[in-house]
Amino acid sequence: MKKILILLSIFLLVTVISILACFLVYQNYFKKYEYNGRFYRVGEGFTHMDGCNSCSFTKKGEMICTLMACDSDEILDGGIEDGKVRLDFTYKNDVYKYTGAVQKPTPCDGVTTDAIVRESSPEQVTLQIVIEPSDQICAQVITEEEISGEIKVSKQARIEVTLNGETVRGEGVNNN
Repeated sequence: MKKILILLSIFLLVTVISILACFLVYQNYFKKYEYNGRFYRVGEGFTHMDGCNSCSFTKKGEMICTLMACDSDEILDGGIEDGKVRLDFTYKNDVYKYTGAVQKPTPCDGVTTDAIVRESSPEQVTLQIVIEPSDQICAQVITEEEISGEIKVSKQARIEVTLNGETVRGEGVNNN
């Protein structure tokens, strides 16, 4: 009788461990992470928004990508202007400084900027500009908001500017 209880206990323990292992595998397989408006499973490959690097998500939800230099005709030399975004770039002491303005749909909307630097040679930089709608009731008057910042990269860095996730393709302005 004692042997049967021991065997039954071992069987139940193995069954519980197996069910738990299956649950963890199932959960990781179907877990999805969002990038650029699409969802991807752990380990599923996709192309970075720079168009040339490959990425995937780890089990912890971290996005990992290759760090290749992208071939691009988009080198900002001086500035950019497209009607919604106006930016001037200057380079000094290993820092690109940018100043300019972004058109907002209402004066209540907010604007944030974030520079993402991928360490490659030359560095690939995405300057993300996001207009954040306000919860306040506000007049629909197009206004400009001044923006500025700096990005510590080499002079050869390639800089792509995005507005709400869309690449800004404007006329380059050479101020050098």
